[in-house]
Amino acid sequence: IACPSIISDRIVGAIYISSSYARAFTDNDVDFLQILANQFGIFYLYYKEYSKTLDLAIKDGLTSLYTHRYFQELLSQELEKAKNSSYPLSLLMIDTDKFKQYNDTFGHPEGDKLLKNIANILLKNVRKSDYVCRYGGDEFAIILVNTKKKDAYAIAERIRQSYSILKKGDIQVSASIGIATFPDDAITKDELIKKADEALYEAKRSGRNRVVLA
Repeated sequence: IACPSIISDRIVGAIYISSSYARAFTDNDVDFLQILANQFGIFYLYYKEYSKTLDLAIKDGLTSLYTHRYFQELLSQELEKAKNSSYPLSLLMIDTDKFKQYNDTFGHPEGDKLLKNIANILLKNVRKSDYVCRYGGDEFAIILVNTKKKDAYAIAERIRQSYSILKKGDIQVSASIGIATFPDDAITKDELIKKADEALYEAKRSGRNRVVLA
């Protein structure tokens, strides 16, 4: 028996069962399976709506990266895991050099495109187990799970170099990046953010377009 699950004239799935015996199924079996298929369709729609609502709650509408609020939750959770499992955790704070100049020169729509391109660059340079977040405006944060400082530095350098493609007209956008690692630099969430942020501003003060360790 094969019963489609149809929602608003669209097939969203199907349930299929078979038997090695001839005439194993009755009309009642067909009717029952069709009821199951219809229920599956309803649950499928609920799941899709729930997923959309969840994404709106934890992801930034422009870049599809995790929001600042969810970043705080993620960092607390991952820091606790790192403590319990005795592995390092690194935090990258990234600021976009010359973003205001880029925005003022080419307009906000182009600035939005730039932020989307940056988001893609960041996602391409980390693992699936890591978390890329929009910290605010043109600033981003990356939680590198089970990552030592030297490895975090290598990732940050790769990201910094990838910004070389972000040029429009005479404006070359670059990245200033600060790194802090648990437990080397901090053991609490707030302290880790503070250390990474201080390293980031040191990168800005010392000439931009560079990676600085806490």
